[in-house]
Amino acid sequence: MAPLNSNEVIMSESKLIVSVSGKVDLPDPTKDTIKALYQKQNGECFYCGFEAMRSLKPVADEQSQSWVLCCPICYDVLNLDEAARERPRGRIIATNDFTQEQINIAMQVAWATQYHVGDDFPSTAISTVWNKLQQLTYGVEYRFGKGTSKLPVAASVLASLGEKYYEKRKAICHDLRYLPNDKDYPVFLSYWQSEVYGKYKDDIPKMEVVGE
Repeated sequence: MAPLNSNEVIMSESKLIVSVSGKVDLPDPTKDTIKALYQKQNGECFYCGFEAMRSLKPVADEQSQSWVLCCPICYDVLNLDEAARERPRGRIIATNDFTQEQINIAMQVAWATQYHVGDDFPSTAISTVWNKLQQLTYGVEYRFGKGTSKLPVAASVLASLGEKYYEKRKAICHDLRYLPNDKDYPVFLSYWQSEVYGKYKDDIPKMEVVGE
């Protein structure tokens, strides 16, 4: 995974676009396929590059029409209909200042950091980013209607699109991002808190606050 303050991470074009499951028709991955992907990706998420060896999940990539492994948040971006049932606190925001990959990395590191630094967390650069991101739900509701920033509502709207409009969602949803809530990820929190913070704690104070 690249350093958290790397310009490559900050400025790269997003490979993720909000999607619903079942749009890529592939045979289910075998155990050998998944094992090979772990080795090929070196335990990193295909999309955001986050090092998440024990929490990677297989997902059908639309662009390559093949199976890849990704972290839980990237998986939810690509399967909003599933995420809506399991992550009801999630929100949809509108921004061109942050890629989806950057948001996903920042949130996973932020949750691990909050556990370790406690009351000092609000003074970190990540908290500043978090507060800005939450404010961006208003842009979604202004454009699409009241309540559409809530993940279950947004997922329902996306799933109900006809094929013609779904294929054009990149133009319609180009600036939409999924903003996860830590309370929706209890299974993964212990892993991030025990493994992630130790690896990246020295980089956290150096993180650039994008969008300032």
